[in-house]
Amino acid sequence: MVADPAEETSKDDRGMGNEERNAGQFYHVCDKDDIGTAVARAGEELHPLDMWVMDSGAAWTMTPRKDLLDAVRAPPISEVRSASGHAVKVAGVGRAAFRAPDGGLVVLKDVLLVPGLKANLISLRKLGQAGVSTTTNGSKTFKGLRGDRVLWDLHESRDVFRSM
Repeated sequence: MVADPAEETSKDDRGMGNEERNAGQFYHVCDKDDIGTAVARAGEELHPLDMWVMDSGAAWTMTPRKDLLDAVRAPPISEVRSASGHAVKVAGVGRAAFRAPDGGLVVLKDVLLVPGLKANLISLRKLGQAGVSTTTNGSKTFKGLRGDRVLWDLHESRDVFRSM
């Protein structure tokens, strides 16, 4: 059984206890082939592995970077399959945290460590299972809500979450 994949905590909560974990940024909704465009629009030069991409088709939230995870343990599954059917081994599972634009902390639980990935992926399905609803207006806005509370309200790929 998979635990709640995302939990939102207060802005004073440091969550993961690793002060050096500040690499990585989160960009909302971009196609898998459009990562470079999202970076260019944001006016920053980042490697794809320094960003997180929201993925409506991903069954799991995943990263190839162990340094972005805390509390890594044995994975619940041994492999994941890409959309093309290619199997990739899962090396572990842990937590990743992001600072929301309002200063609140979003902690993603059960993030798979998948060394063969080319990007960090956040599963919209897992966010939904955790009670976070998401809405989008094309590529203009992307909003995350838990009940009546807005967790994030991103606009035109310029807003980012900072990885903890």
